[in-house]
Amino acid sequence: MAKLDSSTLQNNSALESSAPDVPQNAEGISRRSLMNMMTAVAAVPTVALATPAIARAPADRTAWDSAYAKYRVVEARHDELGDAWEAAEEAADKFSPDRVDRYFDEFNLGIGMSRHRVMPAIIHAVVRRDYPEGHLLSREESAAVVDEAERLTDEFMEYQQKLTDARERFQTEQRWDEMRAHQPEFEAARNALMAVPAPDTDALLTKMKIALESMEEAHAVSSLEDAKRLIGKKVN
Repeated sequence: MAKLDSSTLQNNSALESSAPDVPQNAEGISRRSLMNMMTAVAAVPTVALATPAIARAPADRTAWDSAYAKYRVVEARHDELGDAWEAAEEAADKFSPDRVDRYFDEFNLGIGMSRHRVMPAIIHAVVRRDYPEGHLLSREESAAVVDEAERLTDEFMEYQQKLTDARERFQTEQRWDEMRAHQPEFEAARNALMAVPAPDTDALLTKMKIALESMEEAHAVSSLEDAKRLIGKKVN
């Protein structure tokens, strides 16, 4: 089930994506800290919430229930779109040729490049590979380089076309665009829920799970504040 955040949207590639390591935020609330908090909250018995020694605000379920109901509807649509995108990507991969590393590593090519950009890139890479810097190519050497570049360009354009055909067949870009278009609505509903004080530990666990997924500082801070309010010094 795909979950998008702003960094995923900015870094998505038509063929590959990478998930960067999550740094500890400015408040010192790391992913591990959130997980430790969740463990602590889950271990607190319900009766502990009635301890008079810990001052707590009255639980207001109305605002939480309203925001949570809206979030669940939006989240379901978000997950549906994410699943559709992942399914399209998986189907396209099955009909795509295996990745040829040398196209990207040796010749510095990219999917979507036109032929008039591909061939000069290959020529440059071949000359750099086969001849020392400053070498003046003879007519025969130049012809050999051009012949190899033309052959490799033909191969790459065929390879690229197969990839494009597979992605068009399963509408991977359309599925991605649909998911991306829904992202603002999803984030708005999620932020609205996270802005509501958790009325109990079940709600707090929900907020912590969301904070773990989003890794947004505001979500982590909100969860920590609720944890301190609900169970006091049991969570730091």
